[in-house]
Amino acid sequence: MHIATHALLSWLCAEAAPKDALDRRSRLAITLAGIAPDLDAFGAPVEWWTDGALPWFSLYHHKIFHNGLAALAFATIAWLCCRRDWRVFALALVALHLHFLCDIVGSRGPDGYDWPIPYLLPFSPWEWRWSGQWALNAWQNLVTTYVALFAIAWLGARRGRTPMELIRPSLDARIVSRLKVWFRQP
Repeated sequence: MHIATHALLSWLCAEAAPKDALDRRSRLAITLAGIAPDLDAFGAPVEWWTDGALPWFSLYHHKIFHNGLAALAFATIAWLCCRRDWRVFALALVALHLHFLCDIVGSRGPDGYDWPIPYLLPFSPWEWRWSGQWALNAWQNLVTTYVALFAIAWLGARRGRTPMELIRPSLDARIVSRLKVWFRQP
């Protein structure tokens, strides 16, 4: 799936905690953990600029950070950054595994290649895959994004925050005030 959809779903994982159980920093750590596996896409620009002479994206995307060991590492980093709160660790693991699941169901490339997840690397070459994988631009991925946006808007009206709080809190407050009107919240 697209990294923006991963970010929205990861934010929703952070919002799974009771309303005031996590602070802004914790929600940021969980959201970042949920998109961190896509750091292994760093090779895409290099591969494009070199016209495939350096196939770093083809060789490393869904390999370096799309596995269980990387998930434990990212969740541990989030946990360490957030006063060792076990809820951050647990929700970061949920966000990371949701990322993997979403990539299994919705990341087929334009060439028809189904991206597998080598979950047990470096201990085993076994790959988690599904032959019915949707294309990256499939309608199912768009629906997933729209449902996530609706859930964020609905929660924003009720909880008084959206993912915008991570970027610009003053804009988040304006967005939340509009959402409260739309969803008829006091």
